[in-house]
Amino acid sequence: MCRFKSGIILKSRVAIAPGGDDSHSALLESMGIEDDYIGASKVFVRAELVPKNDEWWISPEEYPDNWVFVVDQDIVPDWFDKEEDEKVFRESVCDWWKQHVLIDQKIDELSSGYYCLKRCEVKILCKDVQVMLDNSTVQVMLVNSTVNKMLDNSTVNEMWDNSTVNEMWDNSTVNEMLDNSTVNEMWDSSTVNEMWGSSTVNEMRDSSTVNEMRDNSMVRSFKEYPKIQIFVPDTGSFEMVSFKNKSED
Repeated sequence: MCRFKSGIILKSRVAIAPGGDDSHSALLESMGIEDDYIGASKVFVRAELVPKNDEWWISPEEYPDNWVFVVDQDIVPDWFDKEEDEKVFRESVCDWWKQHVLIDQKIDELSSGYYCLKRCEVKILCKDVQVMLDNSTVQVMLVNSTVNKMLDNSTVNEMWDNSTVNEMWDNSTVNEMLDNSTVNEMWDSSTVNEMWGSSTVNEMRDSSTVNEMRDNSMVRSFKEYPKIQIFVPDTGSFEMVSFKNKSED
C-alpha cells in the first residue's frame, strides 16, 4: 500500500513521487525500471515517509519525529544502508514538502504543478494545476484545472470549462458547476448546490447531495439510494442513470 509521501531509493539517488499519485509502481514505470523481484533485490527500494495520524501538514523538517520512515518491500539490495538511505530520503521528502505543501495562505492564482493546501484561500485555479484541498476554499476553477480530493469543510465556489474534482469527502461543497465541469465521486455529506450546462457528477454515495440540476447536467450513478438527494426543477433536459452490478444483487 502506497502512502503519502512515497518514493524510490536507488544506489546513487532518490526519486520522490512527483504529484498526487504515490504509487511506487507508477513511479518505477515512469523511470523505466522493471517492478519485479530482480529489481527489488538489486536495483531499488520502495520507501515512504508517513506522517503520524495522517497529519501531512506538519513539517517533516521541523518535526521529524512526527514522520515515520517505512520500507515497503520484504527484500532489499545489498547496497541498502538503512540509516544513511533514510537520512537522504527524509531530506528529499522535506524538499518536496516545502515546494508543494501550502498552509494558511491567501493565493491569487495557481496555474501549474501539484499542491496540497491546508486552510488556504485561492482565488483562481487554472490550466494544468492539480491540488488537494483540506479545509480550504477556491473561488473559481478554470480551463483544465483539477482538484484531486476535497476534505473537511473545503469549498469550490465555481467550476468552469473542463475543470474536474475527482473526490469530495466530509462536508466539502461545490457551489456551482458550469460548462463541461465534472465531479467524479461524492462521499459522506458532500454537496453540489447547482449544476448548469453539461456538467456531470459520475458517482454519488453515502449522504451526498445535489441541490439543483439545470440545462443538460447529468448524474450518472447514485449507489446509496434512498439516502441520495437530488432536486430537479420543472424545466430543462436531464439524465439520471442508476445501475447495479451483478455482484450487488
